Amino acid sequence: MRIVNLTNNNVICENCGLADTLITRTVGLIGKKKLDKDEGLLITGCRSIHSCFMAFPICAIFIDKSNKVVKVIENFKIWRISGWYIKADRVIELPPMRASETLTKKGDKLAIE
Repeated sequence: MRIVNLTNNNVICENCGLADTLITRTVGLIGKKKLDKDEGLLITGCRSIHSCFMAFPICAIFIDKSNKVVKVIENFKIWRISGWYIKADRVIELPPMRASETLTKKGDKLAIE
């Protein structure tokens, strides 16, 4: 799937996978060696993430049910646990600093196509 920032018309992710089952949500990006610039993962039903057992840092964009950005973590390092974001419903995991590259910030509206 494709994710676009409607606030500034920048493409955040051209090739985004979906993690919407217990197993895919639990595994997430564990086992991947890296993410390409246009690659990411949308995890549903998610208010907090961890990066235990991951091989690389990520950018995490937490969004609510209306696809509004509620939190951005630009460089979420390995072996960390994020905060709990009560307004979040999903998270998009991307290569580090992808939010700043696409000028994506808290309050922006996204489209998931």
